[in-house]
Amino acid sequence: MNNDPAPGIPPRPAYDPTMPAEAHRSSPPRWAWWVAGIVVPLAGIAASVFVATTNNSAPAGKAPLAPAADSSSSGSQANGPVVKASPPTFSAAPAPSLSPLPSKTPTPTADLTSPAGYTLNQTMFGLNPGQCSIRHEEQRTDLDTGQSRMLEPPRASPSADVESEGTELRYFPDDNCSTQGYYLRAMPKATVGILRKGAPQSYASCQAAANTGLGPLKMNDDSVRESRGLVVGAALCSVTDRGAIAMAVIEHVSGAHGAFDSPTVTGTLYVWSKST
Repeated sequence: MNNDPAPGIPPRPAYDPTMPAEAHRSSPPRWAWWVAGIVVPLAGIAASVFVATTNNSAPAGKAPLAPAADSSSSGSQANGPVVKASPPTFSAAPAPSLSPLPSKTPTPTADLTSPAGYTLNQTMFGLNPGQCSIRHEEQRTDLDTGQSRMLEPPRASPSADVESEGTELRYFPDDNCSTQGYYLRAMPKATVGILRKGAPQSYASCQAAANTGLGPLKMNDDSVRESRGLVVGAALCSVTDRGAIAMAVIEHVSGAHGAFDSPTVTGTLYVWSKST
């Protein structure tokens, strides 16, 4: 029987009777070297096959996972072109449609500022037709104070003109108390005019309007009165005999129903008086 060792396995040392028994027992048997020479190469091959299979295969129905792309690099690729994600956009909800408010008739701008050297005072005024058929009365109005007096005309009372000094307005019937009715006009030496509705109501505007004059105005004829501008919202303006600027704002007109039913006019009187 050939006891030579297999190629690659060192020969077993010959028995040496001089060596201790423990030394002979520690040497591995010859077959152990042969098994080690076969198992070690096979283990290396199996490990290589396992690693290759793990890297090149993926679960059924799923693509191999790719490394995460660097979002800071626009040209990097994983399993295809990298598409930059745009920031999300949000559409604003449409604004509710609003119906326009109905337009309003503009009101005059009131500027009651007093210029240097003047003080503003406020009171009421009124124009009222007198009794014509019996006494033939007429009304005189002082626009410095808003006070009025009912007087008989000069032909009936010679003192009427004297008593009416300091007044700016005269509200009177025609000479015969006929169907022509009542008239309003400025006193002969007074400066009076109409500030139209919608014009700025102020010291300067009223002073300018006073210079336009006020001739006889038929009060019981609505069309004449309105065409001349004596309507609610307008004002009678005057430079009074005391040097004040008076603005009588018309707030109410009533009673013009016939020749002898001339209207009553009332409102607020603003007076810029010279400071003392």
